[in-house]
Amino acid sequence: GATSSTENAGLSQTDTQTQTSTPPELVESLTPDDWTTLLNGVKPVEFSKDNAVQLSHQRLLYVSKGSCRVQNEANEVVANITAGEIFGELSFVQTEYATEFNTFVDEDETEISFI
Repeated sequence: GATSSTENAGLSQTDTQTQTSTPPELVESLTPDDWTTLLNGVKPVEFSKDNAVQLSHQRLLYVSKGSCRVQNEANEVVANITAGEIFGELSFVQTEYATEFNTFVDEDETEISFI
């Protein structure tokens, strides 16, 4: 069923077509209806802990459940991404970021949607 809670911006596979939630801070200029339209038909992919997330050029990724960590070439954690957050936005403006950093899943059953 649909959810309207701003505390639970996560999606399950059955909720993607009726999801209404507050957009993540990165896209706060979107209305909840805009966000619902953007996610319409998007199915989250489930990852296990320590799986690498392959970033696609010019694609946004939305963590709907769980968390990820971003590591630099020296394997230092430079960012943490939690449920309700988007990442991959830098690929739209600076394509070299996709090769300088690696993103790994921090928790089993983490769900990420490729937008």
